[in-house]
Amino acid sequence: MHWVALGIIGIGLIVAASRYPKLAFGILAGLIGTVLVVVKFNSDEHERSALLVLAGDVEFSNILFSPGYAGSYNMSGRLINRSIKSGIAEVGLSVTMLDCSLESAGIESDCSELAEVYTRISIEIPPGQTKEFSTNLPFPDRPPKGETRWAYVVDGVIGREY
Repeated sequence: MHWVALGIIGIGLIVAASRYPKLAFGILAGLIGTVLVVVKFNSDEHERSALLVLAGDVEFSNILFSPGYAGSYNMSGRLINRSIKSGIAEVGLSVTMLDCSLESAGIESDCSELAEVYTRISIEIPPGQTKEFSTNLPFPDRPPKGETRWAYVVDGVIGREY
């Protein structure tokens, strides 16, 4: 849709430039200025929203991994927003699939990393509340030799003011 609007504006500027070149140049300069202001405002807004909720304010519980389609896995559970001032809009998450020997007895240092995937969970969670989530993780289809274990780390959080 944006391309259609830009095409119409472009054709209008070309037609206007043939009859009124100063007007067309003025409109073009105004449009470029407007685009620069909008881009600057959006990047500042994104930086401010990323500072509203810290990664330490996000907590997971009842995490389950289940096989999905085509070698992928489904991750589901509860996401808890521990922030008292800001809500969560999106959580960036790095999930690592580990291949552990059966004798490792819960020690992750005895595990080898099979693959790591970065995902974003888009979810609206007000301050101090909890919501269920589910996401699909496209891991390569390499079966583990031992037991599969999972490690996940919050890489970033986009917050919203309440």
